[in-house]
Amino acid sequence: MIAWPGLDGQVEQQRPVVPEAAPYAASYTVNWISAARVRSSSVGTSATGLQGQEGDLLRLVFKWSIGLTVVMAVVATLQAYVFPFVIP
Repeated sequence: MIAWPGLDGQVEQQRPVVPEAAPYAASYTVNWISAARVRSSSVGTSATGLQGQEGDLLRLVFKWSIGLTVVMAVVATLQAYVFPFVIP
């Protein structure tokens, strides 16, 4: 956890959130395996009627992501070495 300088302990939580007013810790947690990805895939599958098929969706998206990365690498290589005049 990373405490925000100048803000940590400066904000107070008030009733009815807490029983008594108390300083609130302003801290930030870095979580590389974020639940945001899980939520977005869950929302995407439920919005399209594919509940329970998150794994299938992830496999499909992963394949397309790898394919697009390869295509972009080929384009960048061609622009750098075969067609250098394309880049001003």
